[in-house]
Amino acid sequence: MTAAIGLIGGIASGKSQASQYFRDLGIDVIDTDLIARELVQPGSALLGKVIAHFGEDFLLPSHELDRFKLRSLIFQDPHAKIWLENLLHPAIRNEVAAQVKKSQSAYCIVAIPLLKRRKDYPFLNRILSIETSDDLRIQRLQKRDQIKRDLARKMIDQQATDAERRVIADDVIVNDSDFHTLKEKIQALHARYLIAH
Repeated sequence: MTAAIGLIGGIASGKSQASQYFRDLGIDVIDTDLIARELVQPGSALLGKVIAHFGEDFLLPSHELDRFKLRSLIFQDPHAKIWLENLLHPAIRNEVAAQVKKSQSAYCIVAIPLLKRRKDYPFLNRILSIETSDDLRIQRLQKRDQIKRDLARKMIDQQATDAERRVIADDVIVNDSDFHTLKEKIQALHARYLIAH
């Protein structure tokens, strides 16, 4: 089976950009956020469970899940966050495992922003953590999501710290400069991963 490398990092740390650079290098990227979206498409059983639990207010006129409203809720209500994770994470994990088995590239990247424990994804060979200062992440979040600083701060505080992520990480990239620098760091890791796998 293709070697699988988990990609973790806090919100607005640069994981999406890192994922794109790996894709540009011909590496398969399995995105758990994308899988989560697909699992709650209109008409899906999981979307039905989400709406039954949280209410019709979380549906858009298009019958799609109002992801922005749900995200705002779970960053303010720990119980809602736990309930949603318990519903979605097992299904996401199963789909990730299936996609890793199908991967044809030299190794594959599995983007799992919220990974806390290695044992939740025992098939990962390594874990790469992307780190960025909180101030820079807050700026990116405010710009990206058009939100106020206090909400951006709350979203970051709800997640694991860089120190906590380092406990499970094999490799760390500090993304505190420009995208060109990040790309160079990804290319250097890619060369290492090719030798190892």
